[in-house]
Amino acid sequence: RKHAEEELLKLSHAVKQSTIATILINFRGETEYANPKTLEISGYSLEEVIGKNVQVFSFAKMEKDVYKELWETITSGKEWQGELLNMKKDGSAYWVSASIAPIYNDKKEIINYLAMAEEITEKKKMINELITAKEKAEGMNRLKSNFLANMSHELRTPLTGILGYAEILSSSLNDQEYREMSRSIHSCGKRLSETLNLILDLSKSETDKSEIPIKDINLEIVTKGIANLFTETARSKGIQLETIVREKNVIAKLNETLFSRVISILLDNAVKFTKSGAITIEVGREKNSEKEWSYVKIKDTGVGIPKDKMGIIWEEFRQVSEGLNRSFEGTGLGLTMAKRITELMDGVISVESEAGEGSIFTTKFPASTSTMEIKEIAKENDIAESIQSKKQKEERSQPLVLYVEDDSINRHVVSLYLKNICKVDTVQDGKAALEFVEKKHYDIILMDINLGIGMDGMAVTHEIRKMPEYANTPIVAVTAYAMEKEKEEFLAGGCTHFLAKPFSKGDIIQLVSGVVNN
Repeated sequence: RKHAEEELLKLSHAVKQSTIATILINFRGETEYANPKTLEISGYSLEEVIGKNVQVFSFAKMEKDVYKELWETITSGKEWQGELLNMKKDGSAYWVSASIAPIYNDKKEIINYLAMAEEITEKKKMINELITAKEKAEGMNRLKSNFLANMSHELRTPLTGILGYAEILSSSLNDQEYREMSRSIHSCGKRLSETLNLILDLSKSETDKSEIPIKDINLEIVTKGIANLFTETARSKGIQLETIVREKNVIAKLNETLFSRVISILLDNAVKFTKSGAITIEVGREKNSEKEWSYVKIKDTGVGIPKDKMGIIWEEFRQVSEGLNRSFEGTGLGLTMAKRITELMDGVISVESEAGEGSIFTTKFPASTSTMEIKEIAKENDIAESIQSKKQKEERSQPLVLYVEDDSINRHVVSLYLKNICKVDTVQDGKAALEFVEKKHYDIILMDINLGIGMDGMAVTHEIRKMPEYANTPIVAVTAYAMEKEKEEFLAGGCTHFLAKPFSKGDIIQLVSGVVNN
């Protein structure tokens, strides 16, 4: 008995000194004991709660279903756990995380219930603030995404007209001075377009964290295709551009669009910063102790990077040559984007360089174990020229193309671009497009997405796809909404191809020619 009394005394002291509110409740729901922490939290005295129903602590706005579930659980002999909104003596509310369990006698009969609760008001407040902040951040994120999409559309659409007319004029004017002016307009517009792309890509990388589509791609084929785009620019500067393949069938799991963006940025820099010599693109595989990599190395004989500037080249808006006396134009975003995109696809990017000796930029991605058949890379220029050849003109008539576009300048530019290889009809809205496709059968439909008032391009595409004769007709999304997520949405919604504004004459001729040939 003495031993039991000592143990009971110890337990009593422990309960009194506990930082957890503890209440002993009888089977009628009345309070038989409340420890000091309970009284401290609630503001009641011991005399005010003893013999009173425990609902004296309950907050009137607390859902009755919660108490009903609680009472049914403990009277059935089970423990209840959950959160309760209680009320202090002064009428203020507070939250507790509670556990209430039955107490049995020797006959296995319930004689009391023991409730233990910890106040979590501040914790709940903090959680609610975090939820509110998260919702606000998500709202701002959506607002930013919408702003970027609108900015992309409003800037890319007029740039298509600026670049298009400048390109057409530069090849049509006889006066040398005017021809040079038009080329300058085109060069400035292209520089503005590249700056826009980099800024939007940078903002997108900060905003859109959704998963990107990944598939096996052959680095040799994709890299050679990109290199072909820089061949003429390199040749005009007297620079030799060479691609070396160290090993056949170099495969990696990547997003082809993003990978192409990285290689394009690196090649553009190599050509820009190389005055003479050569640029070598190397494609291969390497294996270290940890894993096997597929890599692309771009080596140039350009200006190089001083050792003390190696760190800043990856930073936003930073360049080796900065300030009023900087030697090269640009935003300083290219390498920042290349690094972010590479890491987004679980790759790594590095640089080796000496000032005045050139640079070697290396991108590495986890190698894929699958194999893909190596196919000969088609020359896009040959495809574009072949469709205009006399032989094909004799064999078949020109394809009929419908261009749906609300911007009159863009309609005119595309008509001029394609006049030698296609017959082009243009309409400015979805209603007119549906009327035209019912009267004629078009081989290709070029579809702008934002058509202003009325149906958008995707709604028009959906309606056209309902027509049996257009079930397999190529429909090209020609749009200023150029982000990867939007591209995937358009392709999944019925379009077969995608062309982002602004585009050059070569871009649209290459695409249309490829579609026709296929």
